[in-house]
Amino acid sequence: MTLSHNKSPDLRVVKTHKVIREAFIMLLSEQEYNDITIQAILDCAKVNRATFYKYYSGKGDLAGQMIDDFKQEVSQLFQDRLNADSQMLQMIMENHSQKLFERRQQMLALWKIRSQHHNLYHDMFLMGKQNFIELAKKQKATDYLTAEAIDYQATMMATILMSSFKYYFEKDLPIPADLKVEWEQMLIITMS
Repeated sequence: MTLSHNKSPDLRVVKTHKVIREAFIMLLSEQEYNDITIQAILDCAKVNRATFYKYYSGKGDLAGQMIDDFKQEVSQLFQDRLNADSQMLQMIMENHSQKLFERRQQMLALWKIRSQHHNLYHDMFLMGKQNFIELAKKQKATDYLTAEAIDYQATMMATILMSSFKYYFEKDLPIPADLKVEWEQMLIITMS
């Protein structure tokens, strides 16, 4: 829910958005996106149809706004990672892992939406891949790696990152602080 920064939001509006979005997440955790009806959202949120349509043009609009808001948050996390120096990196990564863990139910629910217009899982994959490419440029890896090699590494990094989120969050576990060590051990086992 993107609100204007010029004035304080009406608390009733904020509460209405909150109950609608919470109802939608609850329904997504129980059933598939295509099976969820507007009526089910209304019943779960305990709001009337006119109130819902005052803020959303339909289920797709609700999903789109929620995904866009989540992507803005994730984009900021990736930007923080890109701007982190080596001394702050561990603290930033732990902080971001905690933020994502706190939002895991919403993230897992929104990942279930895979439509022509909405696919948060894929969008986050692309964001992770692009972030790796930007990190490679920042660290001057482009001086010794081909564009194809960087693209491959970025794809693999995004795949491992997203799979790790999915693995731990589906088990209701936080991302381990030593995830990097686990990834290194995985490579050692694979290459031995």
